[in-house]
Amino acid sequence: MSETKNKVMAERKYRSQLLTQSLFKVLGKGGTYLFLFLMALIVLFPFYWMLISSVKTLDEYRASVPTFWPPGAHATELRRSLHHGPAG
Repeated sequence: MSETKNKVMAERKYRSQLLTQSLFKVLGKGGTYLFLFLMALIVLFPFYWMLISSVKTLDEYRASVPTFWPPGAHATELRRSLHHGPAG
């Protein structure tokens, strides 16, 4: 009887360890992907800001409170900045 009890206890301990390892593996992958997503946002934000700034009017661009999306995105502003801006 004692041998059977030890066997059952060892099996429960094995299942518990397996569940814990699986949980940490999933959380580790989730944390990795969250970190990569945040880093991608940090890297891509300047490009987004540059593109959004190109379709803002001059008053919107110089406003003291920046907007993440201009109320009226104007393709004419982009066209004008490409034709009249310095092409260094």
